[in-house]
Amino acid sequence: LEQALLGTFSQEFNEEDTQIEKTFWDIKKKAEFWQFLRGPFLGAISEVNDNEEVYIQSSNRLLGSIRLRQLQVHNSSCRVTYPLRQFVQRCYGGWNDANNNKEPFGENNQ
Repeated sequence: LEQALLGTFSQEFNEEDTQIEKTFWDIKKKAEFWQFLRGPFLGAISEVNDNEEVYIQSSNRLLGSIRLRQLQVHNSSCRVTYPLRQFVQRCYGGWNDANNNKEPFGENNQ
């Protein structure tokens, strides 16, 4: 599954009502994120057979819905050595309970 998703993030998709193609890295709005999930992401991980049964990576049958979750960490949750502090504005360490950030995310929480 991981290998199938690697190319998905650079695969272009069209935003509704426009001819502009973008990749996952160009996403700026919630609507664009959902377009990516319904388009390249879903196409990369699943296929539908003649009986309209959904399979993940050709061999695992999907029996329910797919769930996604987001885990965030606080900025400055990792250590930056003194000489590099002037160049490193943000530093995000690995997730754990202490670094867990539950604040709203994104510009205007869009």
